[in-house]
Amino acid sequence: MRIEDKSRSFLERVVHRLYGRLIAAHIQDPLVKQRVKMLWYAPGYWPLFLLWSLPFRTRLILLGRFLRIDWCVLHGHTPFQCAAVCRALAQRPVLPGEAMVEAGCWQGGSSAKWSILCKTLGYTLAVYDSFEGVEGSRPPEGEYDYSGEYAADERVFWTNVKRYGEAEVCRTYRGWFSDTMAPGKIPYKVRAAYIDCDTAKGTKEALAGLAPVLTGCAFVFSQDCHIPSVLRLLVDPATWRDLGVAAPIMTRMDRRLVRFEVETGRQHV
Repeated sequence: MRIEDKSRSFLERVVHRLYGRLIAAHIQDPLVKQRVKMLWYAPGYWPLFLLWSLPFRTRLILLGRFLRIDWCVLHGHTPFQCAAVCRALAQRPVLPGEAMVEAGCWQGGSSAKWSILCKTLGYTLAVYDSFEGVEGSRPPEGEYDYSGEYAADERVFWTNVKRYGEAEVCRTYRGWFSDTMAPGKIPYKVRAAYIDCDTAKGTKEALAGLAPVLTGCAFVFSQDCHIPSVLRLLVDPATWRDLGVAAPIMTRMDRRLVRFEVETGRQHV
């Protein structure tokens, strides 16, 4: 497996420390914190302007709508991470029956963005989440326990997607991944998947369901490579061998996001 590292720069680390000490400690509202961080992160949307298949006006509209979501909906990704996923999905025209899958959605901030792009490009967006927070588990020693965090009422999700995104292209599947994403349960040909579930167990379960339905050249993103057990799972060749997938090219986009270019050898027609 080839790994390309595009992780956090020295300047980013310095700014992050200064933000934590001088600003974050004095702000209680998490949405206000997110708005403040956008002053630094918003330029990360620059890859949107490389979506050459879309008219320039459409790219500007995407940027404007994404910034509105950043201002109004609490979420766990950065503009650069969002733009990286968008650029991958837009690399070629959609084929009949193809979808994007999101595994873990919280309040629907990322889902609203994906739904806008999916409608623009012609994809269905399939969203999988328990809406009960991160599944309870015992993480390896030294790792943070996310159990129960990021819970959100499904009504909050739909309110945000309807208000800021394109709800008509969305489908939700409520439950634990072991049930909703079990092999044979995903009824789509998956062109791109975005996994943000904060556990190695959930990541493995999502991959098990995705592997049989990935298109011949697909992208799988994990938002959790800052979690050691998740990263170990993803870089282990045995993980992909057990899934029946040739070891993909892994690109570490930043501290949290990794991208896999997966060639399954099973082109869907």
